[in-house]
Amino acid sequence: MCGIKKFQNQSKTNQFANHLSKVWIPEQQQMQNQTRIAVFGASGLVGRAVTDALLTKGQFVVHALQRNPGQLAINHANLHSFKVNALIADDIEKALDGVSKVVITVGRDVNLNENLLTQYAEVISKVLVAKGIKQIVLVAGLGLIKIGDNHVFDQPDYPPLYNNLAKDHLGAIKIYESTGIPLTVLCPPHISETPYSDQYEIAVDTLIKPVIWKTGSGEIAHYILKEIQEQNHIGKRINIGNK
Repeated sequence: MCGIKKFQNQSKTNQFANHLSKVWIPEQQQMQNQTRIAVFGASGLVGRAVTDALLTKGQFVVHALQRNPGQLAINHANLHSFKVNALIADDIEKALDGVSKVVITVGRDVNLNENLLTQYAEVISKVLVAKGIKQIVLVAGLGLIKIGDNHVFDQPDYPPLYNNLAKDHLGAIKIYESTGIPLTVLCPPHISETPYSDQYEIAVDTLIKPVIWKTGSGEIAHYILKEIQEQNHIGKRINIGNK
């Protein structure tokens, strides 16, 4: 009798194990097969919106790279946070394991004189190449749109306060372009915090006309998610503005 009960219990255990193998293991494999996207500057205004969109709208696995991980108030099973100093290659290498695409939203204080974004790019770009990254989406600024052979920031009426920042962005762009990794550069004007939305206009390698001087983090997140999925504007600079 004891032998029969033992056999029955073992049979139930085997049935349960088989059920788990049909349900849990495929889910685990699906997690492993999902595209992993790294977001540099994930706790910033744009970075937060992009991270949330990639997780909730795009269903990607997101590696959130931040100087202070505690500032990103997002909880999700597919979110992995990393404390990273963008000037330290070892920090970046560990955070990019398994990642195939990156979104770079890192900024700096407009009053800072040193070319910090260019310095970041020098370190980050080498790691991206070593890791075999397949796509970069970079958030820069409106001043990086070209007008003929020049840029918007070269124009005499461009605010002098932002001139050095634009040149810093340009230095970073040139470094990322030199990697040969497919690159899309987003060039927004002033950014405010807004919900996820498709209510925006874009212009490719030129300014929206008439010029739109504002956009939102939610609109930028929508565009970046679409560009990650569709790669419509590789090698282009995209001006974006609210409708």
